[in-house]
Amino acid sequence: MVFGLVSGPDAGWWSVRAAGAIALGVVILAGFAVLEGRLRNPLLPPRLLGYRNLTTAVLAVFVFAGTLAGEYFLFTTYLQNVLGYSPLKAGLAFLPLTLISMAGAGPLATTSVAKLGYGATMAVALLLCGIGIGLLVPGMSVGGSYPALLPGIAVWGIGGGIAFTVCFSAAGHGIAVEEQGVANAVASTSQQVGSAVGLAAIVAVANSGLDLGAGGVPTPDSVVDGLRVGGLVSAVTAVVISVVVALLLRDRPSAAATQAAPEASGAGVPAVAGDEDVRAYS
Repeated sequence: MVFGLVSGPDAGWWSVRAAGAIALGVVILAGFAVLEGRLRNPLLPPRLLGYRNLTTAVLAVFVFAGTLAGEYFLFTTYLQNVLGYSPLKAGLAFLPLTLISMAGAGPLATTSVAKLGYGATMAVALLLCGIGIGLLVPGMSVGGSYPALLPGIAVWGIGGGIAFTVCFSAAGHGIAVEEQGVANAVASTSQQVGSAVGLAAIVAVANSGLDLGAGGVPTPDSVVDGLRVGGLVSAVTAVVISVVVALLLRDRPSAAATQAAPEASGAGVPAVAGDEDVRAYS
């Protein structure tokens, strides 16, 4: 599925490489679901999908990874195709974002979970990602400069660092110790698919209105316009999902429910892990 999704913008969505790979992935996934429901010791116990914390964290990881991959593409395209940066210089331009993200992924993420809980922390982190990406949009212009992007980079970096750490930690929150690996594997799979979906979607949005100039090369103005539209789509998506996460994620189930089996609604999730999960992951 990932191969098909990343091949779509280049090979065409109805090509064998893209549509064929996606269709094959869907068939394999359906077969996997049927098989797991029949095995005595399945690799992915279906009941785990009844944990609201896990399913909400998987959704958050999916969207976060999608906006991250899409915005990386937009940011790199702007630096190299509009500002004329070399590949090396464009890579170095990511250093501030990386360093700020490291700060968010460390003690800041741990402290936020301890004070706010998983739901509020993840919601705030995704909201900051959306705001940061949104701040990059006005900073992108023909003949613009890198310093104009720094406010957006700062906010985006903090939110991204917190989100990456807390999303994966929340996926295992309330899951029995022997199933922690499965829960995080589900989140990791969501990250990979989300990155492919987000990248494919943002590329399609950014390229949808390109005006070709002399020699069939897109004009700088149309490139910037496409990058701005793609950035707005990423920003709005992150903000919307931040609200969804805030409404859905349970932080601390009651002590009486710690031994209860998970229900479809996510109630009764055993409270096994706490903010120590965040410290361990970061």
